[in-house]
Amino acid sequence: MHRDEEQEALLSEASTSVRQSAFYMKRAMDAGTTEADIAVVLKHAADFLRELRTSLLSPKNYYELYMLVVDELRELSGYVDTLRSSVNLRTLYEQVQQSGNIVPRLYLLVTVGTVFMRHDASVTKDILNDLVEMVKGVQYAQRGLFLRHYLVVSVKEHLGGVDIADAVSFLLQNWDETIQLWIRMQHQSNIKDKKQREKERQELKTLVGTSLVRLSQHDDVTTSLYTTTLLPKILAIVVKARDKIAQEYLTDCLIQVFPDEFHLDSIQLFLDAMANLHPQVDISEPVVALLTRLAKYHHATPNHVFPPQAQLFDTLMGCTENAVSQRETEVSSASLLRLYAGVLEFVLACFHNPLPSMSRAAVSATAFLVRVKMRSDAVVEAGERLALVPLEALGVAALEDPALEASVVTTLQWLPVPNRKRAAYRFCTSVIKRRVSITEPATAEKVFTLLLPLIRDEVNPADLSAPSRATVEREQHALAKLTHLLVHPTPSTQFEVADMYSHTRRLLGQGGLERIRFTLVPLVLLSLQLARRVFQAEAQRRNRGVRREYPSDLAVCARDGDGTGVQSGGDHRVDLVGQLVRAVCAGRGPVPPRRDR
Repeated sequence: MHRDEEQEALLSEASTSVRQSAFYMKRAMDAGTTEADIAVVLKHAADFLRELRTSLLSPKNYYELYMLVVDELRELSGYVDTLRSSVNLRTLYEQVQQSGNIVPRLYLLVTVGTVFMRHDASVTKDILNDLVEMVKGVQYAQRGLFLRHYLVVSVKEHLGGVDIADAVSFLLQNWDETIQLWIRMQHQSNIKDKKQREKERQELKTLVGTSLVRLSQHDDVTTSLYTTTLLPKILAIVVKARDKIAQEYLTDCLIQVFPDEFHLDSIQLFLDAMANLHPQVDISEPVVALLTRLAKYHHATPNHVFPPQAQLFDTLMGCTENAVSQRETEVSSASLLRLYAGVLEFVLACFHNPLPSMSRAAVSATAFLVRVKMRSDAVVEAGERLALVPLEALGVAALEDPALEASVVTTLQWLPVPNRKRAAYRFCTSVIKRRVSITEPATAEKVFTLLLPLIRDEVNPADLSAPSRATVEREQHALAKLTHLLVHPTPSTQFEVADMYSHTRRLLGQGGLERIRFTLVPLVLLSLQLARRVFQAEAQRRNRGVRREYPSDLAVCARDGDGTGVQSGGDHRVDLVGQLVRAVCAGRGPVPPRRDR
């Protein structure tokens, strides 16, 4: 018989037995509340609870059986609640401890104990301690996980009746032992296939986080208590687990269940603990998830107290660089690169002056990137993101820091040609959207040098074939728009502006005739606008007239200064614009001789 069919048959048989015993239990409930009636009720309840002793069902099917049993236990709980006026609940609590099998006994103990605490708050602490000790008797992983889950769910409304220290002690003890049972599933399963065992463990992980969820929902848990007492104990339990699957889930669970303000006050403690996790644990996911949450909280809550930035950044970089040194051979390079990118994005979102910190993080990331030998798609994608984070967030300002600029350039050169071109295009469009003028020749040269993948064809046959005409036109239109940002508001720096246009012209000329017909026109028009400003300034300050070399220098932009361009057989419409500029300039000053074609 196929395994799925066998599982279905086992579940059907167990479910039928549960329903049959539950039917007799309810009939006994209707009979009365005498001691004999109660004994019959408990006997039939124990009968259907025995079905939970099975080790043959898969986690998914065991869960279905468990939910069926829990529905019947609610009926039992309601019945016990009606007995409080005629039966001593303490006596009943002691009576159910006489049940023969441990699994039915403990489920009955939890059910009766919950009703007992509901009507006598003075016994809450003792019963909680009693129950958390009693459930240790079930050490088979799957049965124990569901039993402990039932315990936490059943007593949640009573945890407010004890001191916060007692509630924390109860929940953390139960959580710790739940984790150990979950890890034990890897070795107690009847399934030989490792991947299948891990899959079954993953199916039950929500049961493991129940105690932590209840802890986060307790009204008396404050930020101070969390930072000084709770989190150190939680992290100690996580580190003690020494299991990759467990630690990855537990750290993620920790981040998800507690509020953002708790994490903000304790982020350094959390990051320090990451170094103590199993070497195969990919810490990038929980760390990036935490940083993303805190960045959103930072923007949504303007009046919060942020940790000292220098100290926080040192901790972040220590965590990241430690992850690289400890886990480089165990964790994928793409994950470690995503961790660096997450740090960069967090710094951008939360730091007042992000540039110095970004520079340091980018240099460290690039040093790791150039060591990566396996350039999988995931690694290349992560490397591209590493370059784009500062470029898209800061625009031209990213090139003002020499170390950050060098890091970005190195990263782009490391990328394959298609990714390099895509990153360059996104940088170009980002600068255009910002509409920030580029006024310095050095800045213009840095920007257009970075955009060389769009200006010219990269010589690398191993990457891809030549780009389509539509792609080329899209890229060149973006470059043409960017060229319009090369302006200066004052006419007193025409030499610098003309020099900027000249340098840009030489870089754009590397694109050949197919590309320069798009990009040269705006540059020529900018030269014309500058010439007009020069002439207007000259008319206004005749006794301090502007040197007549300016117009002729500007006219050079319309010529083929590097042997390619409008004078070398290009588009005749571009030729016409160039000649118009030369004509305007010729009316104001000497024009350099035109080279023969």
